[in-house]
Amino acid sequence: FVIRADGDCAYLNDENWVSSSLCTSERYWICSKPDAFTKAKKAAVEGGS
Repeated sequence: FVIRADGDCAYLNDENWVSSSLCTSERYWICSKPDAFTKAKKAAVEGGS
């Protein structure tokens, strides 16, 4: 599916399209891009760098 806009988090908008916005907005989120903190935390848990 196509995600409209350039935000890091995806949601279903009022027109039933998947759109994106900053993750700090109050929405019913579908998914989000991993940020630098999330990637670093995952690497530490998995023993990577």
